[in-house]
Amino acid sequence: MPADTPWESKILTEVSITEARQELADFINRVLYAGERFVILRHGKPVAEIVAYGKRAADALPDSHAGAIGIASDTRTTGSKSEP
Repeated sequence: MPADTPWESKILTEVSITEARQELADFINRVLYAGERFVILRHGKPVAEIVAYGKRAADALPDSHAGAIGIASDTRTTGSKSEP
């Protein structure tokens, strides 16, 4: 895929929930056609992100956040005991 496709864009814009509600259709068009991404803020803190469908959010993180998200291993036991 060429580097100028929307999937390769690093444009990130932060918007309030109120602004997102009022401009949602425009934001979706900008995501689809210009490759932009939007982070929605509530009280100044990020709560959601608008990215193109099929684009994983982890892939869309800026390089400074790469690898910052992990999944802890499951250490729960099943409750059944097996005899040796």
